[in-house]
Amino acid sequence: MSITHARVFVPLHPGAVGSFVCGSCAGISYWVSIYPLDSVKSRVQVLSAEGKVAGLWRTFWNIITTEGVLRIHFL
Repeated sequence: MSITHARVFVPLHPGAVGSFVCGSCAGISYWVSIYPLDSVKSRVQVLSAEGKVAGLWRTFWNIITTEGVLRIHFL
């Protein structure tokens, strides 16, 4: 006697919890990648208002060398 396996096709709909998890992961990855640039942009705006124009990359490098890498995320 042999046993045959039937193929069952399951739709790939994540459901409410799956959508929530996917959206959360997307939001976290977005802010982890964008927040450092936004922090540097804010610092450039403050320096420009004070009359000290340094530019985006110079300000970015100055923050990293003087205050550390973690300061980019926790400004």
